[in-house]
Amino acid sequence: AAARTPPGDLRRFAGSYRWTRNARRSAEKVLSLATDVRVRVRGDSLALEALVPLPAEGWRRVGPLRFERGADGHYLAFREDERGHVSHLFLDIAGDHFAFERVPWTRTPGVQLTLFALPMAVLLSFPVARSAAGAARRLRRAAPAAPHGRRADGPPAIAAHAAALAAAAFTGGTLAVLANARELAYGPTPLLRVVLAVPIALAALSALLVYFAAAAWGRRQWSLPSRLYYTTVAAAAAALVAWLQAYDLLGYHL
Repeated sequence: AAARTPPGDLRRFAGSYRWTRNARRSAEKVLSLATDVRVRVRGDSLALEALVPLPAEGWRRVGPLRFERGADGHYLAFREDERGHVSHLFLDIAGDHFAFERVPWTRTPGVQLTLFALPMAVLLSFPVARSAAGAARRLRRAAPAAPHGRRADGPPAIAAHAAALAAAAFTGGTLAVLANARELAYGPTPLLRVVLAVPIALAALSALLVYFAAAAWGRRQWSLPSRLYYTTVAAAAAALVAWLQAYDLLGYHL
């Protein structure tokens, strides 16, 4: 029988591990977020959490870096780097072997999806805020503020178009994946290639948003709250484009 292991000694194994057989330089890279395995300490054993079904509980230590789960023949093993830090996880289930590499907390699915969702939410809030502001002006029967005539409509229109592109890319990408999930194993489908061209236009508009935000501060256009909100929207658009680039979703690696 395996000797009882103090929980504190097991914490070095706890963390997130990502399947090594993932795309590194293509649009399928984003799918790697769904392959993470989370290792947690449960008393004197380890537990696994993942989107795919895995033997979850009862992994008990039988060696310095090896764990087994009863007599079912499965094993869990870890690898240390040259500094003695746990760097990899190896899992054997019914003769199938899987290798995972440890990822820092900044690359875990929860953090990465938050870095996507927050700027997306801020960007999509602009059309709603713009419509609400227009409705409020109509209720007050006041003319909209336009410090430089019709040219003042340009920056808000750019932000509205950027929000529309972001919504189109997200909706189109989701539909493309759901409609052709099996075909994605062989590369991007024609529909996904079209969808991935949309973020390129979004990148161009985000550059304009940053320019207009900087110009608004330099010329003291609009009210202070309006400048702050527009700057936040511009920063969100730039952050979203950076996230898309990090996962090769700008169409460059189709």
